[in-house]
Amino acid sequence: MNLSAPTVDALRSAVLEGLLDSPKRLPSAYFYDATGSALFESICELPEYYLTRAETEILQHHAAEMARRIGSGALLVEPGCGSGEKACLLLQHLREPAGFVPIEISSSALEGAERLVRGRFPQLPVHALRADFTARSRFPPRQRRPARCSSFPAPRWAISTRRMR
Repeated sequence: MNLSAPTVDALRSAVLEGLLDSPKRLPSAYFYDATGSALFESICELPEYYLTRAETEILQHHAAEMARRIGSGALLVEPGCGSGEKACLLLQHLREPAGFVPIEISSSALEGAERLVRGRFPQLPVHALRADFTARSRFPPRQRRPARCSSFPAPRWAISTRRMR
């Protein structure tokens, strides 16, 4: 896991900078502890928050076709993995996946997603990465070179793949 806990100085600096800004702001990374992650999961279940339901519905109806197009030997990367439930919908259809890289800023959410995926797919290499996916991060070392790398969710669920060299 790649993101260290913020230091008191880093937190103080971020708070002061945000309070001096207009409009006032705080980096969302400071809200994603266990309580913040649980709150976000609850928000995702509200009728007003349709995005998670829409993504899940798309996967329930199209994961098999997505997996077919991704092909075998893919490394699946999920920025903002949350609970890991949506990844499982796609992973169950992938042929011989090279691994799964959940990326999450919340340690508790990442640990839960890692447990869920490892429990459902015990043979699958899982390389959990605690990081802010909007910032540059070091990718975990690969055990084997994947045939391709697929990242989801991509903007508007456009799954992008590229051949690994």
